[in-house]
Amino acid sequence: GKNNIIKNILIPLGCIILLLILFEFSLRLFYPQQIFKHTVIEASTQIFNESYYFPWELKPLTKTQQISVTDEFNISINTNSLGYRDYEFTIKKPEEIEILKEGGRRLGIVLRKVSEIVKPGISTQELEDLARKLIEDGGDTASFLNYKPRGAKRPFPAAICVSINNEIVHGIPNERPRIIQEGDIVSLDLGITHKGIITDSAVSVGVGKMAPIDQKLIDHCREALALGIKAARGGNHIGDIGYAIESFARPLGYGLSEGLAGHGVGYKVHEDPFVPNEGEIGRGELLRPGMVLALEPMLTLGTDKIVLDKDGYTYKTADGTNAAHWEHSIVITEGEPIILTK
Repeated sequence: GKNNIIKNILIPLGCIILLLILFEFSLRLFYPQQIFKHTVIEASTQIFNESYYFPWELKPLTKTQQISVTDEFNISINTNSLGYRDYEFTIKKPEEIEILKEGGRRLGIVLRKVSEIVKPGISTQELEDLARKLIEDGGDTASFLNYKPRGAKRPFPAAICVSINNEIVHGIPNERPRIIQEGDIVSLDLGITHKGIITDSAVSVGVGKMAPIDQKLIDHCREALALGIKAARGGNHIGDIGYAIESFARPLGYGLSEGLAGHGVGYKVHEDPFVPNEGEIGRGELLRPGMVLALEPMLTLGTDKIVLDKDGYTYKTADGTNAAHWEHSIVITEGEPIILTK
């Protein structure tokens, strides 16, 4: 009866709850740094903002500290606004930003020269060959070549990504070379490593006589990037960038390539923070001077849904509609951001 329920169920349950509470208390007291670590890196200096997260808690408990990194930087370290993910972003030093400016300038030149030869009848292999030659002639390295992102089964086999029409990003130009046709949308995405630091940029090129709807897609995607850049000021948030892009693109009927987004860049091809192309004003990570971001709206003529090709890299629109992609690497400042890859 009632005594058996108390004896066989409620008392053991109470003991389990008490043990969990004692376990959590002991972890907090003796091993907090082993539970969860939110890391900020400024150059080679690691600074830890420890957020303690337990599976039975809805939100992490956070301890925030103000740390003076050098005479030049005084960084307030905040919690991870994206949830429980181990989260890391980097602040670049002034001398590193100068390297980024030169690397971005070189990248801009290479991307322009490759885009200038995009015309009917040219092969994607030729675009790859030219990109490699120009990068090597400048004494730099192709950042994407042999880069293996987290979760990928193999390294990326090319220097440049060439995505055509319904391909959104990460098209491989040299495994199954294709001939570019009149009316194609060709998106070129390229990263360069100059003196050990990476910049990343992309353009979409209309080939010959374009269907008006495709040309508008290209132009509107470029405009969306400009609006995102305008919102990327120190003191704003990641959500301000996404809101600027989304509030422009959605009313025009464009899809936003769900799951694909901008990112931090510099020491690695992909760094935190994750920079979605949609968001809310004032939400997300605080933008700090010295952060370097690659902003990249990817608009489609149809669905937000995407599919991954069997090559393991090329993302396509799920409904087969065309896509466009524009990207710049920028430096966050107190005022207007510095566009590195013009």
